[in-house]
Amino acid sequence: VELSPNYKQDQSVYALVRGNFLKSTDSGTTWQRQVRGLDHKRPLVAFAIAPTSPSHLYLTTAGDGLYESEDSGETWRRSNQGLPELSLDQVAVSAAGVVFVAGHDGNLYRRRGENNWTLSLSTTTPVSAIATTPDFVVIGDRQGQLYSSTDGGKTWSGLATAASAITSISLPDTNATQQFWIGTAGHGIL
Repeated sequence: VELSPNYKQDQSVYALVRGNFLKSTDSGTTWQRQVRGLDHKRPLVAFAIAPTSPSHLYLTTAGDGLYESEDSGETWRRSNQGLPELSLDQVAVSAAGVVFVAGHDGNLYRRRGENNWTLSLSTTTPVSAIATTPDFVVIGDRQGQLYSSTDGGKTWSGLATAASAITSISLPDTNATQQFWIGTAGHGIL
């Protein structure tokens, strides 16, 4: 479940539930299934909202690639040009407009604007969490390894390894600090 970055104005809430993408424009009182342009055959896996363009949404699938909406989920189109993997586990969008998707085999791809996708990081374990600010990006994998980038995903450094799979990462809304929190499968919040 995600709130629109403009929630105070538009009262929009989005949810991915049992393979359905749902939208509410009345703070969650009523919900509508959003399907126009979603011709996927494989399950929907994750979604993200562009923080500086709240009408811009992204959905990943387990075999049909990435779908993109520019009208708050009312219509969708595939956005796979240059993307060599179509089974995608994660998606995140930075405030600088860089979109990241994580393939099921451990590769992380990035795209800025309408450019083609490029390989950002290749690992041997699938990425299980991504968090971004305009330039600082942190990812975690199913083995507990953390990686960070201070240039929007162009280059990466390995960080500490947690004792279990990374399930979530939270960053402050600013680049002023590189402090972050991680949720793990077996050891809570670190």
